[in-house]
Amino acid sequence: MSQAALEVVSCIAFKQPISQAEIDLLFGDVDKRHVVNVLRESGLVEEFVGDGGRLQFVTTGKFLQRFGLQSLDELRLTMSQT
Repeated sequence: MSQAALEVVSCIAFKQPISQAEIDLLFGDVDKRHVVNVLRESGLVEEFVGDGGRLQFVTTGKFLQRFGLQSLDELRLTMSQT
């Protein structure tokens, strides 16, 4: 997985649900739409229509499996201990 993909999937995991506009704000002038599409195609993130009709992204079960996690709570607990 590329550094860019790791950065974007990390942001999605910690901020989910998150919109493309919010991702763009986090990365400034760097367009991450291609990276988000790669993550979607690999099954690590999925999209849905959220409040106000905005497209939003969340991680999937495949994401948890790939990173050896049982749940998002485990991810948050791990990060709060560092």
